[in-house]
Amino acid sequence: MNTSSSWEHVKSGVPQGSILGLFLFVLYINDLPKLARSNMSITLHADNTSVLVTNYDRDEYKKAMNKIVSDINEWFNSNLLHLNYEKTSMLEFRPRIYNMISTDVSYNNNFISNSNR
Repeated sequence: MNTSSSWEHVKSGVPQGSILGLFLFVLYINDLPKLARSNMSITLHADNTSVLVTNYDRDEYKKAMNKIVSDINEWFNSNLLHLNYEKTSMLEFRPRIYNMISTDVSYNNNFISNSNR
């Protein structure tokens, strides 16, 4: 099958699935881990990002989670990217006594699904 797409002027971005796209994305996103604060780490693997937040104080933990999501969103917006909330989830590891306490993390009414539920 010999097919081609029509030409279109692109202001930003690269074709999805291109080799160049992967390399440019890795260079582009490399400064995202600088957003991490104390009790926090951000790791990157290809196009997946993991954020680890630790805190013994439940309220401080919730504040830190919401703050990092806000910071990541701002970073995405300033870099002309969009955080896909449908592909974003969180996984909590906590003592059993906290199982009844909900940790809702959101930004602009977009909630991050909790894989524990």
